[in-house]
Amino acid sequence: MKFIKPIYFITIFLIISNTTVAQTINIKFSRMITPKITKDDVIIPTYENLMNNVKKTQPVDGFIYTTTCKSINSSCFYSVENKQHNDGKVYIFENNKINSIILGKKDNQVYKRPTENKEFPQEFSDGVSIYIDFYSSGAIHTIRQFGNNGKVTNIPVGTWYAYSEDGKILNTMEHDQHFKMNFYDILKIAERKDLPDFKISRKFNDINSFWYIYLKPHYKDNITKSRQILVDDKTGNIIYDIDKNQEKQLQEKNYENLGLTEENLKWLKNNDLHQISDRELYVPFGGRL
Repeated sequence: MKFIKPIYFITIFLIISNTTVAQTINIKFSRMITPKITKDDVIIPTYENLMNNVKKTQPVDGFIYTTTCKSINSSCFYSVENKQHNDGKVYIFENNKINSIILGKKDNQVYKRPTENKEFPQEFSDGVSIYIDFYSSGAIHTIRQFGNNGKVTNIPVGTWYAYSEDGKILNTMEHDQHFKMNFYDILKIAERKDLPDFKISRKFNDINSFWYIYLKPHYKDNITKSRQILVDDKTGNIIYDIDKNQEKQLQEKNYENLGLTEENLKWLKNNDLHQISDRELYVPFGGRL
């Protein structure tokens, strides 16, 4: 059984429709509720049913069916999309047998950037991609969920499940309970630097939960330096805010050279003692994100 990498995510879920764009300076955004999905909630259509719907006049019952098939391993990707409800699904078959399913959910809240940044996205909505991987027998192996919204990818969210081939739960992992800040809170922190391009990620361990913000200047800007920010989720405190010239010091853990307060220096060193790699943390789910 092959795990599908989360970077494979169809762009239909990044579409914003039927939503109200709000000015975001003073708006309080709520956390998007991650759907709780177990193997009992998964509906698996047959290969024949999907192929029949692709051949029909679109849409079919409100959904648009498309397919792409490859000769290698007789792989077929079926996309099922309902733009009106920000809902999409991808079914991946190999040799006419289900291999993976990807489900997409989109938040109805829309964050509009307060300053214009030409050539870069101006609006963002939170979203979730749900990856369901199967054993060769057709039984569900894992259910994994990731934040996906154009600025966040590969962030584990929600409750993950790993099953034995006979359907017993082997492992579960809950992510959202470790965090009180949400995607929109971090967006507002990123905006303070007024840099047009940025990415967001987050991690947790047994003592801390925290967010990374990676900011880049316009690609035509050869003067402004990129920045990296670490935010403590529990307090909202900025642990460090460094530019590209300081990244080497960070990588080599020369934290004393970053100009941190004594409190933030202590936080960073203590955090290192408790942090483990994603590969180790996610062994029950394939050992990687």
